Amino acid sequence: MKKTIQIVLDTKGWILEVLANKCYDELSTNKEKFNVSLKVGLGDPGKDIYIHFIYLSAQIIPNAVNIVYVTHIDRYHKAFRLVRLSRKNAFSVTMSTSTEELVKKYTGVNNVIAQVPKSIHFNGKDNFKKITFGIFSNLYPDKRKDDKTIAEFLSIANNFSQNIHVIIMGSGFNAIIKANNSLSYDYYNNGFNVKDYKDNLIKCDYVVYFGRDEGAISILDASTLDIPIIAIEQGYHKDICLSKYSKLCKSSNEMISVIKGICNQTLKQNSYINWNAIVDNLIKNEQARGPSFFRYFLIPFIKNEFSIEGEVNVRKLKKILKLPGTQ
Repeated sequence: MKKTIQIVLDTKGWILEVLANKCYDELSTNKEKFNVSLKVGLGDPGKDIYIHFIYLSAQIIPNAVNIVYVTHIDRYHKAFRLVRLSRKNAFSVTMSTSTEELVKKYTGVNNVIAQVPKSIHFNGKDNFKKITFGIFSNLYPDKRKDDKTIAEFLSIANNFSQNIHVIIMGSGFNAIIKANNSLSYDYYNNGFNVKDYKDNLIKCDYVVYFGRDEGAISILDASTLDIPIIAIEQGYHKDICLSKYSKLCKSSNEMISVIKGICNQTLKQNSYINWNAIVDNLIKNEQARGPSFFRYFLIPFIKNEFSIEGEVNVRKLKKILKLPGTQ
């Protein structure tokens, strides 16, 4: 049986009007499952599901599933409003995981889902491309190229094999590669070939170099081609013109930290949740419980990175109550 959905928009609209229209377009594609309408002002009674854009003006409709779209909670009265809506069993949809966690802190229940937005004005890339790192050096018995850190780097790449590819040109890597059986890689160790080197260098999104010496030719060549590099700040690395996305690091630990950051960013691709999936998920959890009345009293004490008023701590509380020993 079809569910009737009404998207309710505040009379002032604001920027959320664009997002409400996007919500309408997405849900309208599922005509076999949903009958969707859009209303400015108060919702019409008799619908199965209401999606209220701008939660501060939302009027909960009884005997229906109510979803409120929650943006930044930067004042106490907004948090009070959020708890009140949640006590009426309203579900929350947020624009960020930070606000999602904040809703959980204020309400004490898990009636919330984050919909990390995607561009309203531009379409994203449909074809996913792995990020390619390149290593162009040999390994030596004296471990001058920092074998330990290279092994750590390849272990990280191994864990992100769906998103990260590594091109290695140089001898001595067999044992490290063998230890990472999920690694996505190309390995060239049959001597140096200029054509292969040039062809592989231009395939790289980043060229990395972990050694400590005057500098690496691969770093010089990559920089000449405006390919970003990640390397130790040393020798002529400090003197040459680098790509704006390059990073010179003080230590191998800093290099690993930078690389981990890049790898973690790859996990954020294609994270947008369509409104159809959100509504389906919330219908399944329709009977979720609301927060306790006592959540109202906790609001001033909850740490909130967005808050203009800030949270109340013990020192502030003493001043408010004007207890002895406070100024």
